Amino acid sequence: MFKFILLALTDLSGVNNSVFKNCHFTSLLDTAAGDAVEVGGIDGGDAHFINCTFEVVNSGANCIAASSAETITVVNSSFKVFSAGINLKDAKDFTSDQQTLMVKGLNFAFSKLFQFPKPVIVAAEGAAIAGGFFFILTSDYRVGGAKSMYGLAEARVGVDFPKPLLEIARSVLSAADLRRLMQSGNPINSEQALTSGIIDEIVDTGEAFNRALIVAEDYSNIPKKTYGRIKRQVRGASIDKINELMKNNSGVPVDGWYGDETRAAMDAMLK
Repeated sequence: MFKFILLALTDLSGVNNSVFKNCHFTSLLDTAAGDAVEVGGIDGGDAHFINCTFEVVNSGANCIAASSAETITVVNSSFKVFSAGINLKDAKDFTSDQQTLMVKGLNFAFSKLFQFPKPVIVAAEGAAIAGGFFFILTSDYRVGGAKSMYGLAEARVGVDFPKPLLEIARSVLSAADLRRLMQSGNPINSEQALTSGIIDEIVDTGEAFNRALIVAEDYSNIPKKTYGRIKRQVRGASIDKINELMKNNSGVPVDGWYGDETRAAMDAMLK
């Protein structure tokens, strides 16, 4: 069997987060097939929301970055909504310090995933919106569900894009898709995403994860070092820009991420 890590977007209430901080993988699958890292979400019912402290998200990213040369990462969600990014119910009341921490967490977690040198395969059955869409954008192969939706809703909630995340979006989206998704804040459906090349294929409901594992097994036949070098050739210019931005803490607000329109826009989205 090929070796992979399952990056599982799931509710971690009641789970001891120290296992992630120490880079010990929680076994969700047969360990002969692969290891697993659960990336924490707060309880959103049918939706995954990124943990606003980012402690577990970043620990998962660190574990992936430190993993062996044989590893492929498969990203899957146990929620009806694949990932809706930050939970606006909490985020609208964040202090300036919490807003800054949120931006740092987003930058760190997704920059790690974007420059991971091994294959990252994502299975997205439901909607991937705002910060949740960056799980799609940072991956190498995207399997979508028939009812999945994709979008960047930041304009609708009154925040602009952190510079490292903007660079990721610019690197993988066409100019037309960048304009449409970022400036309108409206999502597109799976057929539109397939036509745009945002996802690579659409499968029947309930089949995305199984198909992602098949794709991962196929990618496991590619020479590992060669794959890493080619991926670096494809993304290298953007990775260099992102690392320079991260090194200089560029785009991380010292007095909060929100503008004077943000909280009202978030309230409107929640109605």
